[in-house]
Amino acid sequence: MSERKILVIDDEDGIREMVRDVLELANYEVIQAKDGDEGLEKVYSESPDLVLLDVSMPKMDGYEVVRTIRKDMLTQNIPVIMISVRGTEEDEVKGLNLGVDDYIIKPFNTLLLLARVRAVLSRTRRSTGINPLTMLPGNAAIIHEVEARILRGKPFAVLYIDISNFKSYNDCYGFQNGDNVIKACAGIILREARLNGTDNDFVGHIGGDDFIATTSKDKAEQVCKKIIEIFDRVKVVGFVKTSFSVSLRWN
Repeated sequence: MSERKILVIDDEDGIREMVRDVLELANYEVIQAKDGDEGLEKVYSESPDLVLLDVSMPKMDGYEVVRTIRKDMLTQNIPVIMISVRGTEEDEVKGLNLGVDDYIIKPFNTLLLLARVRAVLSRTRRSTGINPLTMLPGNAAIIHEVEARILRGKPFAVLYIDISNFKSYNDCYGFQNGDNVIKACAGIILREARLNGTDNDFVGHIGGDDFIATTSKDKAEQVCKKIIEIFDRVKVVGFVKTSFSVSLRWN
């Protein structure tokens, strides 16, 4: 079983393949994208634990990709390591100011790459308020978000999302497969909230198989329906034996 999922965004085929080989040997699952547009699509569809991102790419450069990731509440906590042939202090500072977690200069040593990847993932796991499995905001952030919305005084909906009989699933298929289901669920919720909700939607992970999402009252039912619909289509070991329970609360 792979340890974590890493998205590699680089327009050079050789670099992507080299990085993939190194990371897969270290037991990481690797997803690839050849440009910024495809990379952003996979950020939402694959819910990676880490993004390795080239600076200079056609269509959309790495800096713009980082800006997009960081300004979206649904993806802003995903760690990003930027890779560049430009090693100037100005370039590095620009990346760090945008929220990049680390910066690697090409050509790089494969041992250095692995060390940086492990260090960033380790720091992320220890970060307060972030669930280390799904990279979603945890309980403190959920409470803060809901209280802030109440104080703003505008109507909103809270979705409580739970996987039915998940303990039985874990007992049957094991915790590793259980973690895979949890991560798949997080990806589904993130993607459908983005596609069917509003720009200000929030998704949090209470823990285990329990999630919270906020959206507008007029979008809530559609978001719930799409989450359940996509969940039923996903093929994960034993997924057929689980189902979503989604409840709504209005403010």
